[in-house]
Amino acid sequence: RKSWGLQENDCAIGILGRIKLGRKGQDVLVQAAAKLQNKIQNSKFKNFKLVIVGTTFPGNEEHGRRLRSMVTELHLQDRVIFTGEVDDPLLARGQGLGLGGLDLDP
Repeated sequence: RKSWGLQENDCAIGILGRIKLGRKGQDVLVQAAAKLQNKIQNSKFKNFKLVIVGTTFPGNEEHGRRLRSMVTELHLQDRVIFTGEVDDPLLARGQGLGLGGLDLDP
């Protein structure tokens, strides 16, 4: 969690997998986060962060650019963490997302 900039009181919502819009769900998660951020100001989850673990498959780089653009357009830059590719995704899930957060499988 610390290596990704997550604080002790951050609720991590993570999704693990190749970035592929319309198929893997990262875009749906980002859109949901935009709706959530204004509705949970006074809840214990107000410090939620999205952790997107993975990269695009070679040839699908446009999906990554579009997802990052969506994050910017929805003013979620302070809530979304792109980890890029990790050496051991299962370890990333256990160490980064499983501690006080929610792990979503595409």
